[in-house]
Amino acid sequence: MVALTGLPAPRLVEEDGMVLIALEGYPLAGEGPTVSVAVAALITQLREWAYDWPDHRTPAQAQELVRFISRTDDAELAAWVTPAG
Repeated sequence: MVALTGLPAPRLVEEDGMVLIALEGYPLAGEGPTVSVAVAALITQLREWAYDWPDHRTPAQAQELVRFISRTDDAELAAWVTPAG
């Protein structure tokens, strides 16, 4: 897996039967009734955000996240965004 440093770890919140996985400091989150659905939704958000990134004026530090997303496959992204335990 591509090394990723300097970015917050994805955070999981469960409330009212829903799971939310968010990347703090970025407008990125996945939500669903299960962790696997929330992970898939977040991966979709990550891919779309990275694809659209040149169209947005985001901080230069976001370049690392864009590189990470573009160099990893969905299984690697799922491993990164899925909470341990």
